[in-house]
Amino acid sequence: MAEPTWKTLDLEEQGSRYQHYRELYDFWENGLVAIAAINPKYVGRSEEIKKEQLTSATALLRIRMDQLSNYDTKKFELQRVVEDIEMCRQYDKAEKERLTKGSNKSDPEAPSV
Repeated sequence: MAEPTWKTLDLEEQGSRYQHYRELYDFWENGLVAIAAINPKYVGRSEEIKKEQLTSATALLRIRMDQLSNYDTKKFELQRVVEDIEMCRQYDKAEKERLTKGSNKSDPEAPSV
């Protein structure tokens, strides 16, 4: 029985992972811009949650893109990723606590504590 032949994709090929990640990153950044452009008196809990999630997602995607862009020239440092993820988690936790403390009790989307 013959061994399967796998094609290893090059990072520079058209339709590369990096290109797709870049498009996704731009899309999420546009979402952050749109949320920031909302009139402050219409910003509710759901928009704050979406902004928090998009901020974290773009940070993690940026880390992944940095990893891919240095794929051939530099060994990726796992410790850096762990530290960046932990930093994002701490930011998310602090942001969630801030939003929970400042949330309006009459807001139907606010979590009950």
